[in-house]
Amino acid sequence: MLKSDLHLHAQEDKQDRINYTAKDLIRLAAKQKFDVLSFTFHDSFFYPSSLISFAKTRGITLIPGTELTIHGRHVLIHGIKKLPKARELSDLEKIKDHAIITAPHPYFPTSNALKEQLLQNISVFDNIEYTARYNYLVNFNRKAEAIATQFKKP
Repeated sequence: MLKSDLHLHAQEDKQDRINYTAKDLIRLAAKQKFDVLSFTFHDSFFYPSSLISFAKTRGITLIPGTELTIHGRHVLIHGIKKLPKARELSDLEKIKDHAIITAPHPYFPTSNALKEQLLQNISVFDNIEYTARYNYLVNFNRKAEAIATQFKKP
């Protein structure tokens, strides 16, 4: 089994205010025995060859990806070489055979969560994220888990 995190942001993401760099995350992930990482910056593509090499020397494979915003809602797209042109969630059908499309944090109480758009576009998504941001009292993953089970999505 591979240990992975496919939804990472770092200081290099122009839309976030983060104190740590991509290299800092790679160093930490290597110490924690991660095998695969993906930097999914907001509406941009961050996959420099120098970072790929840096990760590889630490035993980590990087997968290219982005967190695309469509009508204010976030979608993770992995395995791409450039940003896809999508104005509607349904436009992602065009790249479905060439990418992995994930519904990130779909029921979190944020304006960028998919919420009802997940069910309305369920055929577009290959999988649904179970985010690590939860505790035993508050877990917004539960509804996402039920939808994933209902539609047989990882």
